[in-house]
Amino acid sequence: MAHVSFSAHARVTAHIAVSDTSYLLTLEAPSVARAITPGQFILLRCWEGVMPLLNRPFGACRKDIARGTFTILYKVRGPATRLMTRLTKGDRVAVTGPLGKGFDLAAARDAETLLLCAGGIGVGPIAFLSRQLRAKYPSKDMAVFCGARTKKELFLQKDLEKIGAKIIVATDDGSRGYKGLISDCMLGWCKDRKNKFSSSMAFACGPRLMSKSFITVSDALGVPAQLLLEEHFACGVGACYGCAVKVKRAHAVEYARICHDGPVFWADTLILE
Repeated sequence: MAHVSFSAHARVTAHIAVSDTSYLLTLEAPSVARAITPGQFILLRCWEGVMPLLNRPFGACRKDIARGTFTILYKVRGPATRLMTRLTKGDRVAVTGPLGKGFDLAAARDAETLLLCAGGIGVGPIAFLSRQLRAKYPSKDMAVFCGARTKKELFLQKDLEKIGAKIIVATDDGSRGYKGLISDCMLGWCKDRKNKFSSSMAFACGPRLMSKSFITVSDALGVPAQLLLEEHFACGVGACYGCAVKVKRAHAVEYARICHDGPVFWADTLILE
């Protein structure tokens, strides 16, 4: 089925700081809210003039079809996201989306246990995914692994608690939970319960270092895994090939466009360097 995307002016309905540098931004755009699925993204622009030149991509962490809204979790990283922090309720922004290929929820039909792994603001798409998976598979066991630099950057924990999943936490500084990469934590946790997780499917989103580790971990566990790649996009629609990644296809290595062919890929097809 072809993906349907929309260009619209969305209205800001809420904008909340969740840390010194991270925010939850809720936008009213009914057509986008109806269509967006976990793992897909929108392109956003909230400034006039040429610079910053490129629109910025964001995935959803929540949506409310009845209200026609969706929410993004973002971190201030440069000029565009600094401009976004000035948005207030009632402001309007330009959005295009949803774009890209999201997580394949139907592929988890035969899995007994669902393992979700999030690093940093990658918890946004994972929180959205967890709710959709719970709605589709209410009786499946689910474990969500959340990693962050410090305990102050463990976002959306209440969202995850509401779905009734087991939540396991890791921080780089050891201020909460396991000290180290959340993907390494997932490996140890699952190995301790090997028999229970013999029939599982894993999903992940996080920074590149975590993503590389997640590929190794899912392979070590023998678990089929889907990975959402965080990437800076230029065009966002696959025209410029600025976000190419190496993938294994049949007996050859080719390049895929993260924004168009992804951003969700089967982990065992990716070659991250």
